[in-house]
Amino acid sequence: MPVEAADPASASMLAVKTVPPKIGETLWRPRLIAAAEPGMRRRLVVISAPGGYGKTTLMAQMASSFAGKHIWYRLSGIDRNPNQFINNLILSASLITCKTDEVSSVKRLRLARDVHREAGFLLATLVEESSQDEEPLGFFLDDFHLLDKGFAAQLINQLTRSLPSHAIVVIACRTRPQARLGRLRSLGLVNKIEGGDLEFSPAELEELLTCTWGLEVQPATIGRLSSLTEGWIAGTILIIDALRKGSRLPGAIEEQPNVFRNVFDYMAEEVFDHQTLEMQELLERSSLMDVVDPQICDNVLAAPNARVMFQLAERKQLFLRRTCDAGELYRFHPLFRRFLQSKLAAEGDEKINGYRLQVGKALESAGRGRQAVEQYLAGACYKQALEALSAVWEELIGEGEYSLLERWLKQLQALTLPPALQICAAEAMMAAGKYRQAIVKLRRAKAKLAPVEQGFICRAAIDLADCFNESGDAVKALEELQKIPLQGMPPQLRFDIACKLGELSHEAYRYKDAVSYQNKAIKLLEGNSLGQRSGSLDAMLAAALSRRGELSCAHDLLKEALCHNKSASQLNLIQVRLAECLLKQGAYDECLNQACKCLDWVHKKQEKKSLPLVLDIYGSVLIASGRVEEGEAYLEQAADSINAGETSGVLLSRVLCHLGSFERRRRDFTAACRYHQKSMSIAKKWGDQYLAAAAKAGLAADLLLLGDAQGAVAYLTKAEKMASRFNFGYILTQIDLYRAWAAHIEGLEKEKKRALGHALARAHGLKHHHFILQEGKVLASLLSVALLNTIELDYVSWIIARIGKKMLPALAPLLDARDPAVRANACDLIGKIGNTDGITLLRRLVKDEDPATRQNVSQSLKRLRSLLKAPSAALTNREEQILRLVATGASNANIAKQLFISEKTVKTHVNRIFKKLGLTNRLEAAIFYRQTWAEKNTTFRD
Repeated sequence: MPVEAADPASASMLAVKTVPPKIGETLWRPRLIAAAEPGMRRRLVVISAPGGYGKTTLMAQMASSFAGKHIWYRLSGIDRNPNQFINNLILSASLITCKTDEVSSVKRLRLARDVHREAGFLLATLVEESSQDEEPLGFFLDDFHLLDKGFAAQLINQLTRSLPSHAIVVIACRTRPQARLGRLRSLGLVNKIEGGDLEFSPAELEELLTCTWGLEVQPATIGRLSSLTEGWIAGTILIIDALRKGSRLPGAIEEQPNVFRNVFDYMAEEVFDHQTLEMQELLERSSLMDVVDPQICDNVLAAPNARVMFQLAERKQLFLRRTCDAGELYRFHPLFRRFLQSKLAAEGDEKINGYRLQVGKALESAGRGRQAVEQYLAGACYKQALEALSAVWEELIGEGEYSLLERWLKQLQALTLPPALQICAAEAMMAAGKYRQAIVKLRRAKAKLAPVEQGFICRAAIDLADCFNESGDAVKALEELQKIPLQGMPPQLRFDIACKLGELSHEAYRYKDAVSYQNKAIKLLEGNSLGQRSGSLDAMLAAALSRRGELSCAHDLLKEALCHNKSASQLNLIQVRLAECLLKQGAYDECLNQACKCLDWVHKKQEKKSLPLVLDIYGSVLIASGRVEEGEAYLEQAADSINAGETSGVLLSRVLCHLGSFERRRRDFTAACRYHQKSMSIAKKWGDQYLAAAAKAGLAADLLLLGDAQGAVAYLTKAEKMASRFNFGYILTQIDLYRAWAAHIEGLEKEKKRALGHALARAHGLKHHHFILQEGKVLASLLSVALLNTIELDYVSWIIARIGKKMLPALAPLLDARDPAVRANACDLIGKIGNTDGITLLRRLVKDEDPATRQNVSQSLKRLRSLLKAPSAALTNREEQILRLVATGASNANIAKQLFISEKTVKTHVNRIFKKLGLTNRLEAAIFYRQTWAEKNTTFRD
């Protein structure tokens, strides 16, 4: 029919279809509008999502912010006819874009060609004829999925290719368009906004509920609502309508009666009832699975062609998405799955349990044991669930999935569990803090184990000891574990028990026994090729090795343990000990990385017990890395968390000891003494010999800085007695260095060299780098003594290079040493420190009588000068002017004449330039300037 022919009823209907909806009380979504905003030459915006995701609202917001004329058209059932759709759309466009007499060519084109084939070109011609001024024009087509699929795909392709650059098309549809948009997207002509983009984030949901609608909602309710609806706004609105009473929402959403009734009605009317019976049956039965596998649906649920049907459902966007797992697996939207399961319930429990049994068997044969257990339990197939659980429980224990295990075992409590699973159940109870129930279960399981099952007997005994220990009775735990005879056990089990006995002895303050057990464990480790071990035992053994000062062995053990342990809690414990070991070795960057991981984990899991230790390590490494204020804040936070009762006082002693060392390096010796004295008294109260010895050594260092050498030596003697008795190698390194310091103050040269040699040799051999690096910044004079007497020369040189510019004052006296090797080494170190202040020091040895020294001076000066990227880094503006003129060959008199200053002033400036740059004559100055700065200075001329 002609374009202009339209009866009053059609005109009224058209007026309704061309009016965009009012935005109303909805949340403005600037991030989506910005993403969809046309920014290229041509643009097709496709908004594709299931019903109720806010497509129409978003498109209305886009239309209201569109800079130009726009045509809104909402499709309905009559638009399934392509001719009717095009006729109505042209009428809508002509009313907005042109006058009646300007559509003659469009009418002729439409009458001459087949509308179905040329629809896109018709609209493009209309736009070109009606908007000569190239004002932006937008087509907003809502409910585009109502068009015939083939016609819709053809129309999209034609419009995108033929519309002028000032026109855009925005379509909203429930299904994914079948147009081939790959090439168009590569040309920058298409933007796609899909369901995942339209989902409301928790922040947007909170803003909508509280700001837009004025409701009082708890954060937990918002989180639960967000996870339940996954950002589906229509579902959110329907649930809130069912819950809303006044201005407050109840906290427990799912416990409210009929909360999902409106949602299920919407699902049925808008989605489910429009599908074929075959598709409905497939969706209902597949909702039994958390992760839907089309192959299982084919084999088990009697649904042929399930793969093709799921692909069709995905294209139709029936609240179905692919999972991130490998393979063609899907998952339903949580609310849609609830709806499907409510429909499936009509088939009866017996039939549904039969389905679940078949699905569980299929999942088990496919190697997906966890999902099989869930299906068996949901279908009341408890014997099959027990068999499936027996195959996966060790894996779950390794990954720390204790809550999942406890839930499953609770459902299986009517059955008689085998001893292995009873141990598993006890471990799950331990993780939940139910130690009394765990003790009962472990004792029953241990009594039922046969003597040949040594591995399970050992495991049950260790778990039983852990239960007593966590209940606060470390002595009872130690006695329980000591009942197991170690004779005849494999090395692996003996090692595990020795480690655990050492750990429990330490917890019971029996430090002599702890050291004895730890030594046994270390001998077993060295004498046997042991396989995978528990992460907690590895961490404990590494801590023992670290206290003995064997940092390399501890580091290697922890690195190996990281590769073999899968439990999240064990991995965190290993990482904590590894960070501690790396800190003592001076590997600050790697330590900071490990400490960050540990800190994230303890905050995520709210592990209050290990939080102070992690904060202490993190704060210490920040201070060592130069971030002093930030590190001190973490140390104080660690002390506060301990005072809040979140862990034992032993750790408080450690943190106070670290704070004391920090105050000493900050030159507040009185505060340092106070911290170390308090640390010492707490360590003595709790019976921790290691921390008591460390606090005494720290207090001795404080007294040395306060000038009380005799008092310091007395504390060092007490600390050395304790450290030697328990073989605390790391503390012995500290004691030897502080003894050398005391001898240096009292002028005892022989004692100083001996103690300094012992300290540096042990630090070098056992990699006690952190202590030497930190104390070296304060005791720089001792390091210069080591250089002067060639004590551990390579190691001391490496330490000095790591400390940096703070060592320059201590290296200056070595430049006057009689030994040419000492002078040469000092010159080389000044160059390696990389501070330009060393240029002035090195200049005085440019003409040294020793060739090696002269060569080192030359190389070091060249290295330091290379750090001066611009003249302003070393010279004043006047000195730079004079150096530039010196480089041209000008004499002092010529320079004075050009700059209108006296020749004497020029000479003074030249001498200062030579001193600052380590130069000896004008030729060197000219060559240096030409090679380094002349190319960057545009004013320089030959």
